[in-house]
Amino acid sequence: MRRTPFLLFLALAAFFTVVVAVVSRPDRPPAGDEKHYLRTLHESFAGPITIETLRDYNEVIAPFPFVVYGQVGRVVGLDPWKLRVVSLALAFAAALIFYAAVDLATRRPWVAFAAAAVVMTSPYMVRMSAVVYTDMLPLTLLAAWLWFMVRGWAWPAGVCAALMLLSRQYYAFVPLAAGAFFVGKAALRSESRWQALSAGATQFAAVIPFALFVALWGGLAPPRGRAWIPPGEPFYHPGHFTVYIVSAAVYAAPLLAWRRRAIYGSWRIWAVTAPCLAWCLLFPAAIAPINHQADAVGMFHRFVQIISFGHPMFEQAMLLGVFALGVPVILWLIRDSWRRLRSRDFELPLLLDLALLAFFVIMPASFNVWEKYLLPALMMLCMRLAMGEETAETDFRS
Repeated sequence: MRRTPFLLFLALAAFFTVVVAVVSRPDRPPAGDEKHYLRTLHESFAGPITIETLRDYNEVIAPFPFVVYGQVGRVVGLDPWKLRVVSLALAFAAALIFYAAVDLATRRPWVAFAAAAVVMTSPYMVRMSAVVYTDMLPLTLLAAWLWFMVRGWAWPAGVCAALMLLSRQYYAFVPLAAGAFFVGKAALRSESRWQALSAGATQFAAVIPFALFVALWGGLAPPRGRAWIPPGEPFYHPGHFTVYIVSAAVYAAPLLAWRRRAIYGSWRIWAVTAPCLAWCLLFPAAIAPINHQADAVGMFHRFVQIISFGHPMFEQAMLLGVFALGVPVILWLIRDSWRRLRSRDFELPLLLDLALLAFFVIMPASFNVWEKYLLPALMMLCMRLAMGEETAETDFRS
């Protein structure tokens, strides 16, 4: 019986991949960010990779996706449709690995089916699988990281974390949260101290390759890439937090509805949520200066603008309502992580709690904001919701 959900999901993922390929027309002209990503591949990554190649290129993003797509392009050609096939293959792999990770963590294949289906059919997962963007590679690595973590294989997970961070800088929340988790486990659970310290070392060590690039660049991005960042950019953007809270409530809605009693079922939750709504009013969702030509931060924001007929008050009221559904998710993560810390329950649910909270804290430090940046948190959140109140015991081996 366990094979039935997997085979059904495998068939669904294959069918979905074919549909996306046909509907998106792989031979279409490049558009949006795909234009400059393809230009960067041609200009800097189509030949042998050297230190000078990595020292400076015209992107603010870390180099690993460009290296992968560029070297694949050297073999099969840099035609956009060929590289889009790579994105489709990565999306297919990410869906299957994520299903396997959730199934292994919960031992409930139909729950794994539901969680993986929510991620796979997310509008941004679909979009990223059909274009030559830098998002799909780190998402596939994140799915692998989750699988290795469930298995208790700390070193392979550390390699995945390092490559994620070398793909997109904001994935720093993964090794930092995981490293802190293992340090806490070593401090509070003496029976597994050395295993936890070793596992934590693998996660903190994942930051070292990126730190070497920071030294090479003289900053958090290549010199030409840093020129993209508007001058006088503030360090922290509270409005970004609003965007990701709203996005979490929207894109994880099916699983949030399933776990509604745990997340929304107490009057105390709503008593705390009510004053938190002031945040959405004080720091509304806003377009980043670098995207000044855009008029929305993503698909849902655009949808809200359409159904509010361009009226700012109606738009803000709708976003406020969805924000009210997102705040209890954060409160649930805080409450659950505190309960597990007090009981010294250092297992996978706590790791996911801490990683998700780290995401929401770190992301407002970015100069850019799009709903699509929620994707790694969406994957983790769907896995966490699939697990519910369960405790998955994991023997981490370095």
